[in-house]
Amino acid sequence: MEFGRALAIDPLSPLINTDAARPFIRSRNYQRAIEQLHAAIEIDPAFPRAHNLLAHCYTEMGKYDEAAVEAQRAAELSGPPHQQADASSRLSYQLAYIYARAGRTTDARRVLEQLEASASSTNDQLYHHALAYVGLGERDRAFFLIEKLYETRNVDFATLKFSPEWDSLRDDPRFQALLRRSGLTP
Repeated sequence: MEFGRALAIDPLSPLINTDAARPFIRSRNYQRAIEQLHAAIEIDPAFPRAHNLLAHCYTEMGKYDEAAVEAQRAAELSGPPHQQADASSRLSYQLAYIYARAGRTTDARRVLEQLEASASSTNDQLYHHALAYVGLGERDRAFFLIEKLYETRNVDFATLKFSPEWDSLRDDPRFQALLRRSGLTP
């Protein structure tokens, strides 16, 4: 509803058009989200956030080659490395997640090793770091990092309640206990 109003006020905003895809992603309506993201990319083909979310949609749909292309495009568009170190690191973790989901575990582990060796896993990157381990099916390591998200009051923690990337953990009692402990369940 709010996105509809925002789009009516500023239909040419790549940010609003991109963020208008989020409710579709959360409801797992990836095809509709992709349509919305393509609208954002038509407005500004160099808007990295649109490509990043497009990579997310393709990953969740099992279209890993397309996801990797979009994640790499988002990384390229994020700007010079000295300005976008955190964004680049986050996108690298996203690429590790894509590779892991695609069954390319060697590639996923290579990316993770490079990131861990560079000590680039800041508090801002914990979410994406944990996701890479979710993609690899390493639940214990993922839960270790998710606990850190909780302990550090990371702003991304709240998305565990609804974000599709975490669906594979929803049946784990540790996940449900963590949501209850954090107040994210009714």
